[in-house]
Amino acid sequence: MTSVNMKRKPYWLALLVIAAMLTALHLWVPRPLFDSPTSTVVTDRNGALVGARIATDEQWRFPESDSITDKFSRCIIAYEDQRFYYHPGIDPIAIIRAIKSNISHRHIAEGGSTITMQLARMARGNQDRTLWQKMLEALWAVDIELTYSKEEILRMYASHAPFGGNTVGIDAAAWRYFGRSASQLSWAENATLAVLPNSPALIHLSRNREALRRKRDTLLRLLHEDGTLTAEEYSLALSEPLPDQPLPIPNRAPHLLTRLAVKHDGETVRSTIDLGLQMQLQQMADRYSHRYKANYISDIALIVADAESGEVLAYVGNSTQQTATSQVDNIISERSTGSLLKPFLYAAMMSSGDITPRLIVADTPLNINGFTPSNYSKTFSGIVHADEAVTRSLNVPLVRMLAQYGTERFMTVLRWLGMTTLHYDAAHYGASLILGGAEGTLWDMTGMYASLTRRLNHYNTGGHTYDDRDLHPLRLTPIPQATSRPNGTSRISASAIWFAYQAMSALNRPEEEADWYNFRSMKQVAWKTGTSWGARDGWAIGTTSRYTVGVWVGNSSGEGRAGLTGVGYAAPLMFDAFTMLDDSPWFEQPAADMQAARICRHSGHIASSICADTDNEMIPRQCIGSAVCPYCQYVHLSADGAWQVNSAGEAVSRILTESRFVLPPTQEYYYAGHSTTYRKLPPMRPDCLSTTREQFSIITPEHNSILVVPRNFGGKSEKVVMKAACRDPEATLYWHIDDQYIGQTHGNHSIACAPDIGEHWLTLVDNQGNRKVIRFEVK
Repeated sequence: MTSVNMKRKPYWLALLVIAAMLTALHLWVPRPLFDSPTSTVVTDRNGALVGARIATDEQWRFPESDSITDKFSRCIIAYEDQRFYYHPGIDPIAIIRAIKSNISHRHIAEGGSTITMQLARMARGNQDRTLWQKMLEALWAVDIELTYSKEEILRMYASHAPFGGNTVGIDAAAWRYFGRSASQLSWAENATLAVLPNSPALIHLSRNREALRRKRDTLLRLLHEDGTLTAEEYSLALSEPLPDQPLPIPNRAPHLLTRLAVKHDGETVRSTIDLGLQMQLQQMADRYSHRYKANYISDIALIVADAESGEVLAYVGNSTQQTATSQVDNIISERSTGSLLKPFLYAAMMSSGDITPRLIVADTPLNINGFTPSNYSKTFSGIVHADEAVTRSLNVPLVRMLAQYGTERFMTVLRWLGMTTLHYDAAHYGASLILGGAEGTLWDMTGMYASLTRRLNHYNTGGHTYDDRDLHPLRLTPIPQATSRPNGTSRISASAIWFAYQAMSALNRPEEEADWYNFRSMKQVAWKTGTSWGARDGWAIGTTSRYTVGVWVGNSSGEGRAGLTGVGYAAPLMFDAFTMLDDSPWFEQPAADMQAARICRHSGHIASSICADTDNEMIPRQCIGSAVCPYCQYVHLSADGAWQVNSAGEAVSRILTESRFVLPPTQEYYYAGHSTTYRKLPPMRPDCLSTTREQFSIITPEHNSILVVPRNFGGKSEKVVMKAACRDPEATLYWHIDDQYIGQTHGNHSIACAPDIGEHWLTLVDNQGNRKVIRFEVK
């Protein structure tokens, strides 16, 4: 028994030594085999190449593919290693054949390397062809075969083989030499690439082309002889030309590639882009950009998103025409938002019950600490319904709405919706926030409107509940959608969104902005434009139930151009983009979030018992508890000055009592000039002892306002004009500043004066003794 064990011991020692050697070899060979930098590659949602960026070592080396095509696999095995699937990394038959060949040629004519040994040489980075290096490659090859499957080895070989110049790997080579993906190459094209790793210098514009053709045709003959190619396929393959000069790698969305490379450098990124749509819209943006150069407007941006998922279908960061600023990605550049935030405020105020959809808002001169907003038309309407203020993009009514709602409160809503560029506090922005006082990005703005669309759609289809996960930024890469839908907050309700979109889809845009009526034949879209101060930025964002489109036009340098408006420059591109998208049904009315109410036709308030002209309308249920109409009042009117005698023989006035829509004097002053149906109250009778109605009001300056004294070209201070409105056209107003009489007005109640710098008190008294006092400051 002992002698048997003694005889077996050497065999066990030999096995242990072999195992130790294999373990050491395994530890010696690095994992992974390659650590070379790779190109950043972006594909569209279907895997088509959108663009690529060269690796940091200046090589076109795409990241390893998950698989290689069957054609290239057959070609490379037939040419390099016909017994690839039958050897353990070393092919003794090939080695013996190489030895015989080298002896007969008296120089190294054949190496006998397998595909695995060639892969080892690539991984080691040593190109010396010595016997010692060959032995090391053989050892590596054995370890590689023990570690990886044959398919993995082929894939690594195809991904890291040299293909001439600075092109590495089959994927990069297919685009560099044939302008398409490896999966689209013909047999001849695959054969051409298969012979290159062994002799990459064969690809040259002017030399070695016949040698390359001979090698390719030899490989094609082998494929025909082993039955891979039919006679017809073989004949056609031989007739195909060789590639000429290397082609540039496509870059169909350069700004998207740059953006994704920041986070995914050296990776292959499957984006959400639809390549066909991307190319169409990039060409369209280039055409518009070329047209706008006539007005020295150089830059443009356009983004199209699927509203349901938030996935971006097209990403045009700028024109591809080479200019000093064409590399700027204007989708993520922060720019003044103009009027883009107005629909958000309108929807937020309905959701909180602060306004009803058609509540009237004062459209009269306004001064907030020296900030004096004006409408685009430079005129005032007295009053305007809130939905019309959004449709017409009026500035003054929306500033008043923001003052009522609160800037800090509104900023909370904007951040909740996804605005990431509010870098300062509410005091910094103030009332100008609603007019472009804050900067935003096209990425955020488009994403915020897409979130509202998604929220409205999901409310109607998701059991009339809210999920705050519906409010998320746009997406450039696919993300699995969650299936559970917990309740969320309702800072903006579904019905408020629906009313906002109704207002945004109205076609009666002001003619002063541009030829809006050119869009009448377009699809029904809820859209909003914006123009920043100084005509620096033109915006247009529109949404249907399926898609959201955002456009920005301007100069990346911030230079303004005369005539640049959102509706004149950005809206045409936006509507053209919608023509390339599928039709979408209009938004379903969220009836579950609405409630019927009796609404005053004049004021838009919940009707009081005094309101005579009312309509039964569906409004957001959050508005049901809002204030009733304060404008409709009972008034007692003399009947044409006629008198009648009572039973005691006394003369009394014949009085009529009726419900009237009565505006404050300032609103009435402007509104009466725009409305043909508004009935002003007649003058007060002398025997009316008292009234609670305001008889006159000061238009400018407003209480606690700040006046900035204008100066002429010589630097001398000019007078400021103060203005009042009075119900009685025959009334006289007496003006005092700091108890000093400065004059009287009759009919047209405007007066010019030159108050000193500092704080003042303005007092007005009419001829009936009615009095009004306000404070103002001059700077």
